[in-house]
Amino acid sequence: MSSGRPAPSFLRALRGELRALLWRRSTRVSLLLVILAPALHALLSSWYFRALAAAPEAGEEAGRRLNLWPRYATSAGLGLFLAELCVLVVVAGGLPREIQSGAARDPLSRGIGRPSWILARALATLAFTAVLVAGAVGSARLASGLLFEAGHITTEPILLFPGEDAAERRAVYEAFLEEHGLRGGDLAAWRDLSDDGRENVEAVREQLGLPGSLAYPEPDWEGWDFVPILLVPEPQVRADLRAGLLHALAPLAALSLYTLLAAAVFPGGALATMAALGSVLLMTLFGLSFLGDHAHVLFFDWLPWLGPDNLLAQAARVAEGFTDQPLPDPEALQAGTRGSWAAAVLFAGLLPWVFRRRRL
Repeated sequence: MSSGRPAPSFLRALRGELRALLWRRSTRVSLLLVILAPALHALLSSWYFRALAAAPEAGEEAGRRLNLWPRYATSAGLGLFLAELCVLVVVAGGLPREIQSGAARDPLSRGIGRPSWILARALATLAFTAVLVAGAVGSARLASGLLFEAGHITTEPILLFPGEDAAERRAVYEAFLEEHGLRGGDLAAWRDLSDDGRENVEAVREQLGLPGSLAYPEPDWEGWDFVPILLVPEPQVRADLRAGLLHALAPLAALSLYTLLAAAVFPGGALATMAALGSVLLMTLFGLSFLGDHAHVLFFDWLPWLGPDNLLAQAARVAEGFTDQPLPDPEALQAGTRGSWAAAVLFAGLLPWVFRRRRL
């Protein structure tokens, strides 16, 4: 039962900002873009790589590219890239237009203080970014899951001297897979992770989710020559992609508040958009290269698909089978996370000071 007392000004401001966020046309268009683009990318990738794999001259990489994980990584990367652009354009361009039209004075006329309105606006901006990120990642995962099959990252073995009975031995190999409902990558992972069946055979079998009744083939089994070569186990690929997505949260939060700060500083929507977008592109394309290792503390360096060292792009390369991809430096990752959150706090702290001086 309501007590009749008015809600605190911050809660009223937050409800108003979230309601306005839901009803803005730019929000709906941005969300539609980041959902449709990854799904369309996955669909076109499926068509292209299946056609490539069906060609007579298809190489060994054609089948590997039909794996779910690299396609999910590239589709999610595209969606996050578009989400970043939407944040830069919508947030930087929207606030100056509201100030010029007088809409920004409406909350203040209803007894909401500037600090409450500024904090509510910042939280709504973070919510807008979170919705776009969730839409992009969810769309990429759903579309890739429907169009591609998950599995270990493998490559086909090279038979230098196949022998006259190669066809018979391949038939034995394929019959074994069909009998037990396995994929070639399952045997490759079981072999490599158990050190050719010498260590932890049962534990690895359980870890990979293989049937408990399945016995490890004998060393002289005829099908070993046709088992693929394991490049990256599926659990590692999954963990790398999850780590890449989680590590992107702090830079995206910093980007949101940085864009809102630019919208507060520059008077016009076009000017604020150009300043925010131009500074991000200038830093990611040129500026960070001059800073060397010092660039790791800046959130620009870790933005998904824009930052030169972003973890998601590195995980995507591993998912594509590029095992020469250097491992990210843990200290650099920690510096990036701390620097990104510190930048977000700094931008949030500057917002009240900038808005206090800004004529609404």
